[in-house]
Amino acid sequence: MVDFHKIEKKWQKKWEDKKIFKVKEDPKAPKYYCLEMFPYPSGSGLHMGHAFNYTIGDIYTRFKRMNGFNVLYPMGYDSFGLPAENAAIKAKVHPKKFTTTAINNFISQQKALGLSYDWDRMLSTCTPEYYKWNQFFFLKFMEKGLVDRKKAPVNWCPKCNTVLANEQVHDGKCWRHTDTDVEQKDLEQWFLKTTEYADELLDIVDDLQWPERIKIMQKNWIGKKEGYDQYYKVEGMNITLSTFTTHHHTSFAEIFIAIAPEHPIALELVKGTEQEKGALEFIERIKNNKARGEFMAEAAKEGYFTGRYTKDPCSGRDLPIYIADFALMEFGTGIVKASCHDQRDFDFAKTHDIRLFEVLFPNKLVEKKKNIYDVIHPGLDNEKMRNYRYNGAYDGKKIGTVKINIKTDLAEIEIKIDKNIPYAAMQESAVLRQLTQILFYQEGKADKIVVTNMKDCSMKLNDFVEIGFIPNDKNQFILEKGKEQIPLSYDGQGYMFDSAQFTGMSVPEARIKMGDWMEDQGYAKKSVAYSLRDWLVSRQRYWGTPIPVIHCEKCGIVPVPEKDLPVLLPEKVRFGKGNPLETSKSFIEIKCPKCKAKARRETDTMDTFFDSSWYFLRYCDNKNNKEPFEKKKAKYWMPVDQYIGGAEHACMHLIYARFFTKALRDLGYIGFDEPFTKLFNQGMLHGEDGFVMSKSRGNVVLPEAISKKYGIDTARFFLVSIASPDKDLSWSDAGIEGSSRFIHKVWNYFHPVKIGKSSKKVESKLNKAIKGATEDIENFRYNLAIIKIRELFDSLEPEVSLDTLEKFLKLLHPFCPHFTEELWEKIGNKPFISLASWPKYDESKIDLKAEEAEKIFENTITDIRNVLKLTKINNPKEIILFAADEWKYKFFKNLKKEIEKTRDIGELIRKTMIKDHGKDISAIIPKLVKDPSKIPEVILDQKTEINALRESIDKIKKEFKAESVAVIRAEESEEDKAKQAMPGKPAIFLVK
Repeated sequence: MVDFHKIEKKWQKKWEDKKIFKVKEDPKAPKYYCLEMFPYPSGSGLHMGHAFNYTIGDIYTRFKRMNGFNVLYPMGYDSFGLPAENAAIKAKVHPKKFTTTAINNFISQQKALGLSYDWDRMLSTCTPEYYKWNQFFFLKFMEKGLVDRKKAPVNWCPKCNTVLANEQVHDGKCWRHTDTDVEQKDLEQWFLKTTEYADELLDIVDDLQWPERIKIMQKNWIGKKEGYDQYYKVEGMNITLSTFTTHHHTSFAEIFIAIAPEHPIALELVKGTEQEKGALEFIERIKNNKARGEFMAEAAKEGYFTGRYTKDPCSGRDLPIYIADFALMEFGTGIVKASCHDQRDFDFAKTHDIRLFEVLFPNKLVEKKKNIYDVIHPGLDNEKMRNYRYNGAYDGKKIGTVKINIKTDLAEIEIKIDKNIPYAAMQESAVLRQLTQILFYQEGKADKIVVTNMKDCSMKLNDFVEIGFIPNDKNQFILEKGKEQIPLSYDGQGYMFDSAQFTGMSVPEARIKMGDWMEDQGYAKKSVAYSLRDWLVSRQRYWGTPIPVIHCEKCGIVPVPEKDLPVLLPEKVRFGKGNPLETSKSFIEIKCPKCKAKARRETDTMDTFFDSSWYFLRYCDNKNNKEPFEKKKAKYWMPVDQYIGGAEHACMHLIYARFFTKALRDLGYIGFDEPFTKLFNQGMLHGEDGFVMSKSRGNVVLPEAISKKYGIDTARFFLVSIASPDKDLSWSDAGIEGSSRFIHKVWNYFHPVKIGKSSKKVESKLNKAIKGATEDIENFRYNLAIIKIRELFDSLEPEVSLDTLEKFLKLLHPFCPHFTEELWEKIGNKPFISLASWPKYDESKIDLKAEEAEKIFENTITDIRNVLKLTKINNPKEIILFAADEWKYKFFKNLKKEIEKTRDIGELIRKTMIKDHGKDISAIIPKLVKDPSKIPEVILDQKTEINALRESIDKIKKEFKAESVAVIRAEESEEDKAKQAMPGKPAIFLVK
């Protein structure tokens, strides 16, 4: 039994002793920087899910290294943060000791995976050698005006007397005190002005070579919206409210103003009034609901009337001003102007009995508002609108029919679903309210049907929901379902109504003309708003980078002088109550650098995203004690050519890293715009229970156990062979057993192997495999590369050339680095295959016709066996093989081209018709359309196929102990069997 675990340890030691993966700048060599998102070193260590992530990067790195690139492939640890602090407190050890132990365990495990990191470049963010430069950059950002200090809400535990992170709030209670409700409190916090770079962050997104979904997520996170700032003067006060809207065309429908509970102006409005006490209580309750995680913006409709009004400049109506839970400080100005053409505003108005005014309708004629009828839904009357699901079209076909019956006083819709057509099951996350709105309008009789957002009623659209409207005495839309009436807001691209001079305009036209008019009147001003907010970097915890600031009563906020960096974390602190840093007198008490008076050190630490926003730059020069990195080295290595990590980091980490890069560029430290040229998102590894592998679920598989049983090369091979690396995959004990069998087959083939000359067939297979695998690995199609490598191995004959063996091992090496090193050495090469050159393919040696001939022989052997089994003939006296009629080869070649363009049988028959063979062609094409795999990959001519079969006669005789084997052209035989022969699949006739 081969001890692969022992072989792995041998080569890991050799790699480390010789430092073969250590790199330095080489102007003569093309550089390649491959980087995985560095991990947080948890105390639980690595499982096979982590191994999958790192294997993806290591395969790519080894491939690039063998292709002649000077590859930087480093590893480090994102080692500050709350999880380490909490875990250390629970384990009753200092976070520094806890983290150091965890990092050492990670290093040991990663080395055991055979990862080809340059370990001399390792960094850990919790070391002074690293976080000194966090503090340095913070000071530089202060100098540039990118740092701000302002109040922001935090979670507060009154018993601990400290701030809690969201992760420390469990069901609205403090994680340490389950009897204590968490509150919200406003504290002075430090911010980085990411919004200064909002436009640049957005403008370059489309140019990034990143997955499309990540670019969309970044765009949405930045959330640039072009609209108008609208102004409202509060009656009886010298206060003007500013709102931002993208729906200025609904201004004549405004019904109230909503202010976020956290907005400071909310308390100004009620100060000294009878509403003040109630407002304070409402604000506190909403803030605490948010702190306890009991608040959902999409469900919110609580509000408190301030007693104040503002005059709507468009309609002239008095608008009541509410403090409302759905108004959020993080969006727009924190003040919302509300109309009935927003469903959330509409629901709030219904709850608080605020009169509604519509100004939008789906059709121009609806403005007369006469007899808009409800829609009867047979069988659906008891189903509320919110529970609708869409019926998805199946294979482009209709899934049913809709019949509309118009009567004098009623409009009926009858829906019939074709139950014979299988369509996709509805999912919980499916569209709930993507409405295709059908509106019925009658004048005298129901003679007009208006259908919007839909071409017809054939139900070809994926999202189909029928909605009917009736008017009511409150001048609003109502969805009537049987006896139930459901209020509904309309916000479509219809026409304006009751909007002064804009009445009758389409929405697109009104948006332009109303905007211009409102600006001219001084009611509004064109503006741009972003969902992106400045980055709150303050954290009221211990285990993080101390913010390098001093508070002096005389001088105010004073930056720590650069010569005094790093500001070291004190090790002697007390955990349990308040910010641990505030328990260290030696840390807090300091003299002001300016006036030398007593001062106080800042006790906030930095968000750990600060650490991960520039670590890729530190790898370029990680031992530099004089500066964060030497510009020359950063210029050589940066930007990162290939970044690898999870899609869950699409917004925060990747946005912050991009911001940091642009800020450092403007400070003159680097000369490029973007940190990561290409991005690859790996899939997730699931346990055999179907859930994502995690310690908390108890479904983890440990690399150590797999390594001892199978060898880690087997695990690496298995993990990337079952699916594309960007897809989720499931661990399978049966699957790794299969990979183990392949690894053993390769090992046994080399023990012993006869080195001689490779046949043309093997040469062809080899060069084809090199060509295909090279392209597949380059594009992260590891699973397809492995298929090609396995096919090559299966074609190897007992005797092959040394060149063939070497090239095969090189192809396999990135996936199985340890045992390919062992076999490389066995066939007489000096270490290391890790440093060998990637094989080049010779196009002239790829003989697809020879490979097809080999395939025809192999398939024919299989077919003869099946015929023998079917006819129960044990020892055939004679085997006759009929090669297809010559015209069929020409026909198959034409069909292969045409079937790539269309699957229309009539069109294919027309395009491939051959005189005198129409009946046969009409019979063959439907079968091949149904199963195109029956068309050979390479179509030989009749003569070449016959020669290939005749060259195999002796092998067929021997295989089946037949006295004779004949190969005959189908045209030369009267046997009906001969007519069944097709190119690549000869017909078989057996004689007892």
